[in-house]
Amino acid sequence: MNLAVLLLVGLLGGCMKPTTPLPSQAPAPQKAQKPPFEIDGLPPALTAGCFDDADGDGSACDRLDLLEDGQKTLQRLHRQQTIEMTAALEKVHSIMNRPANTPTVRLSANPLDTTAWVDPMGVYPATLVLRIEYSRGLDYLRGSDTVDELKTALYQAKRLAETQKIQWRKQKNKFPRNIVLPDDLTRERATVAVRFNFVDETLNMTLPDRLARKHLSRETVPWDAVVAHVSNKEIVQPHRLQLASPLMIKAGGSIEIVELSPSLDRREFVSRVTPQEACGLAGELRFVARDSTPPMRAKPQGVAQSGGGR
Repeated sequence: MNLAVLLLVGLLGGCMKPTTPLPSQAPAPQKAQKPPFEIDGLPPALTAGCFDDADGDGSACDRLDLLEDGQKTLQRLHRQQTIEMTAALEKVHSIMNRPANTPTVRLSANPLDTTAWVDPMGVYPATLVLRIEYSRGLDYLRGSDTVDELKTALYQAKRLAETQKIQWRKQKNKFPRNIVLPDDLTRERATVAVRFNFVDETLNMTLPDRLARKHLSRETVPWDAVVAHVSNKEIVQPHRLQLASPLMIKAGGSIEIVELSPSLDRREFVSRVTPQEACGLAGELRFVARDSTPPMRAKPQGVAQSGGGR
C-alpha cells in the first residue's frame, strides 16, 4: 500500500511544471493635466451700427445714410407729385364725364307698297329712314364752354407733368446714381403716352400710367336711338342703334382720346307688319340710355316737318 502511494505521488510530481512567480505589473503612466481654459466674460450690449471700412474713416456708414436719405426724400416727393397730378386729372375727368345731349335727327317713313299684298293675314315690309347730323363731339357735353375748359385743363396737366419730371430728375441727381427705390414706388412712377385728337388740334403728353388710366375715362352712359313702327300705341317692331359717342377712348400700350367729328349718317330700318297693323301705322323715335329697355307701349308725339332736335 505505501509503495503504491509513493509511486503515484512520484508520477504526479514528474508531470507538473514548476511554477515561477509572475513579475509585478507596473502602473499605467498618467497623462499630464492641461490647465483649464479661460471662459470669456459676458459680451457687451448690442448697439445699432455698421462696419466701417478698412481705413476706419466712416465712409461705409456715410454711404448707407445717403442711400436711406435718398429713398425717404424721393418717396416724399413722389407722394406730393401724386397729389398734385391727381387733382389736375380729376378736373379733366369731371369735364369729360359731363352728361351729353343727343344729335339732330329726322325720322321719315317710305310709302307702303300695297300692290304686293295678297293675303290679309300676311306680313309685309315697312321701312323707316333715320337721318342723323353729328356736330363736333365736345359740343354735346353740357357746359357753357366745354371745348375751352377741357383744353385748358389738359394743358395744365401737361405742364404739370413736365415740371414734375424736372423736379424729380434734379432731386434724384443729389443721390447715388441708379439708387434702388421700392418696387411699389417704381411701378407708380411708370408713364404712358397720351394723345388727344380734337377736331381742330392734336395734343400729346406723357402722364403717370396709373393715374391716366384711372381718370382719362368716360363712365357716363351713352345714348341709343330706338326706331319703331307703332300701331294703336303698340310697338310693332323696335330697332336699336348705338349713337356715336362724343369722345372715343382707346387704351392699350398708349392712350388715345378722339373727339367725334361732324358728319351725316343715314340708316334704314325694315319692320314686318300685317295689313291690319298697317292701318294707322306710324313711326316713333326714342333716345334711351345704352342697354336700357324702353316701354313697349308707344307715346306718339307730333313732330315738326323739319324734324330733329338736340
